Amino acid sequence: MSVTFMATFTLQSLGISVSSEILIFTVLTFLSSYLLYFPFIKLCHERGWVDKPTISRKVHKQAVATSGGVIFIAVFLASILFFSAHHTIEHLNYLIFGLCLVLLIGLKDDFMAISPHIRLFAHFVISVATVWVLELEVSTFVGLFGIQSIPAPVASLVGIFAMMTIINAYNLIDGIDGLAASMAILASVGFCIGFIAFGEPLWAAVSCLFAASLAGFVLHNKQPASVFMGDAGSVSVGYMVAIQALMFLRISTTSLTPTPVGETLAPIAPIYAMALLCIPLFDLLQVMVFRMVRGQSPFTADQKHIHHILLQQGLSHGFATMVCVVWSLMMVAAAILLGQVMSITLAFLVLLNAMVLFLLAMEFVPYMIYRIVRGDIGEE
Repeated sequence: MSVTFMATFTLQSLGISVSSEILIFTVLTFLSSYLLYFPFIKLCHERGWVDKPTISRKVHKQAVATSGGVIFIAVFLASILFFSAHHTIEHLNYLIFGLCLVLLIGLKDDFMAISPHIRLFAHFVISVATVWVLELEVSTFVGLFGIQSIPAPVASLVGIFAMMTIINAYNLIDGIDGLAASMAILASVGFCIGFIAFGEPLWAAVSCLFAASLAGFVLHNKQPASVFMGDAGSVSVGYMVAIQALMFLRISTTSLTPTPVGETLAPIAPIYAMALLCIPLFDLLQVMVFRMVRGQSPFTADQKHIHHILLQQGLSHGFATMVCVVWSLMMVAAAILLGQVMSITLAFLVLLNAMVLFLLAMEFVPYMIYRIVRGDIGEE
């Protein structure tokens, strides 16, 4: 008897509900991910698969096991395959194929650096195929900037652009211990709630299992990290978060029987999704803008990311990650509340200004507090 049949037979014969199944699989996924990192970390050090702090941009001081994304992606894939043995998840085989391709590209980049242009082209090809096969076109902005329906060709382009943006945003935010994984867990939980609100328990399961696999990793990735996810992990995380975001936007406009929570989220779906991704997306936007303003290539590596700024203000990796998580939660709450009292466009502009103020506060508030404590301002 196969393992898959045994798992299916046991759960069905016990009459376990889908929600209980999801809970069981989530717990098992978390435990599997967490435990598998112990032998993986040992193997990495034995084989020399480590990230050494050889350049000034590195924020760690000793060799750390790398490409840890291989483990949590493998655990996620195994879990979702077991779960789908008796649940039909739409286009799951294509999702898995795309995820494996992204993982392999990131893995190659970990051990043999790929040109940013080649990497971007590969992400473009995968994004085009994924948006087309999974039907992840963004066909409406539900009134954001007055845009309702979007023509089919443009809708596909918006979906492709969104997927590439999210993939690269998570790749860039992976700069300090625990940050990228924590941001992805927050996003996955948020989208899980959204899927439940729109009556899509199977896609909620995808989000739950992905968050659980990441949770097992992040316990080893917190400061001082014993393993990094590497490019193999960060681009895979971006790919999975992008799929969840675009699927959420699609479902929010097509669900026939949303719950009361779904009815609340439907008119603000775009800004709800952006609020869940606000730190990675805004970080990508601000570093690209500042690099181009300085006449540099957008691909130039520097220490101008949000997490670098927080570290420069004296915060630890853990505290900087907590600041980003708490701010993201505040943005999600603000998106929901503002969506009830003003238009989606005005709510978006308020949230965008809040992100700008957040960046300015990180840059200047600690310095102002330092001057006040010293008494410099009072002497002027």
